[in-house]
Amino acid sequence: MQATIQVKDKSERNTHLKIAPFDVRKRYTKPHRHNKYLELVYFSDAQGVHHVDFKAYPITSPVVFVITQDQVHHWEITTEPKGFVLIIKASFLDFSTDQELAILLRSIFDKPMINLSREENIGTLFSLLEKEYAKGVAGNTMVFEGLLKALFASIKEEAEKDGQKVHSKGAQLVALLQERLVNSVAYYAGVLHTSPENLNAICKKEFDKTASLVIAEAIIKEAKRRLCYTDASIARLAYSFEFNDASNFVKYFKRHTGLTPLQYRKTARIP
Repeated sequence: MQATIQVKDKSERNTHLKIAPFDVRKRYTKPHRHNKYLELVYFSDAQGVHHVDFKAYPITSPVVFVITQDQVHHWEITTEPKGFVLIIKASFLDFSTDQELAILLRSIFDKPMINLSREENIGTLFSLLEKEYAKGVAGNTMVFEGLLKALFASIKEEAEKDGQKVHSKGAQLVALLQERLVNSVAYYAGVLHTSPENLNAICKKEFDKTASLVIAEAIIKEAKRRLCYTDASIARLAYSFEFNDASNFVKYFKRHTGLTPLQYRKTARIP
């Protein structure tokens, strides 16, 4: 087994985004994660299963899948899919001057699957984005960002219709957890310019969990990915999550899962 999870990079070097029709040759893929980019996949017509980390999502079109750079996923699509793939590099949010665009994008980070009630609107926006993207340097940045904002707002609206509540503060924490995993409520509170007590109150209100549990779930999920898909040492995992030593990480993992990391590695199955 490899030391790290397979990483794929379908982005283009000189751009912050890329949009293209879904490649029908990618109907079946091996578990992998993406290289520093978020991927939105829209299907107007497709059937099969999308595996994300340790959960299988039946593909029932029309649907949008949001795949973050930390997630391990693969496709099992049984029909010839029709749809689009939108790749958004991490650098995009730094490059864009439209703060509302960034807020809208972050609001859907933690929505792995969004069933759509209105196919036409989302599909039209993806088509228009592809046409604008095809213009290259001749394209109008304001038009492109305007279309992106309309797309993200529409997806956010559909997520709320689908029963997935969108909270900006919660989305900010989720986004931070996808960028860096640290076993410290104080660290995330500082980045969000609030106190640990206030962050805890926010998490209880939005997730019905303490802040430490929200952080722990993210750390445990990533640890399980690496234990399942790589042969990284326990010491290396502990260091990556900024634990003082491996023994503290082992106790932390067992407290949340009932197993030691090595026990989990032996029993885990790669989907």
